[in-house]
Amino acid sequence: MAVYSIYFSPTGGTEKVMKLLASAWESVMIIDLSVPEADYGDYNFSEKDVCLIGIPVFEGRVPKIVLERISHMKANNTPAVLVAVYGNRDFNDALLELKNELMPMGFRPVAAVSAVAHHSSLPMYAEGRPDQQDAEELKSFSAQLKEIVEAGKSEPVEVPGNEPYIEISMPPNYPLFDREKCIDCKACAEKCPVQAIDRDTLELNQDRCARCVRCVYVCPAGARYLDPARQQAAAQRLAKLFEGRKPNVLYQ
Repeated sequence: MAVYSIYFSPTGGTEKVMKLLASAWESVMIIDLSVPEADYGDYNFSEKDVCLIGIPVFEGRVPKIVLERISHMKANNTPAVLVAVYGNRDFNDALLELKNELMPMGFRPVAAVSAVAHHSSLPMYAEGRPDQQDAEELKSFSAQLKEIVEAGKSEPVEVPGNEPYIEISMPPNYPLFDREKCIDCKACAEKCPVQAIDRDTLELNQDRCARCVRCVYVCPAGARYLDPARQQAAAQRLAKLFEGRKPNVLYQ
């Protein structure tokens, strides 16, 4: 049996969660879905393998780039653990959407996890998560997930969510660019998961942008940033939805 950890983690939160959830297995192969030049069609999974598939929740949904890249992979009744990582507001329909999309691709979702990590575009929320408490919980989940997989569970896991899925209604908030601060390191262009930043002009192609804000996080000079006024307005408008410490949950 080969174990794969497949994830899209533009700002690092989902990656941290996935490492903890894979900790019960001795050997895990990592497939990073943020590499645009990768040939995802090279991956073939059998029913003896297991795939942990993690996504950051974008406004209650699965990022389109995740589904597009996984669709090139080949699975054959492959046991899968679905993981939705969100910023302490709500994961809404993301797990259900992920399940519904992956099953026709040949994956068999046997368990799922909703987990909290720092909010990428409103970093004042879930700051520092996953923290030590989260780490202990997610490592415990990992041991349980290993048992579920090894027991050969066949029926698909039930996960929360509604159909039709929640509509993405927030106006697009694209990263801004301050040319005067730019040191021309090109990190933003080189690490953009969808190659939305021109390597020569460093201009952003909004039609390609996934709004994952990786460019903001990797820029060493602060030349890529989100509009502070829009961030503050969103934080005030959504404050009640972020109240309290949301739990990590295992579905089996």
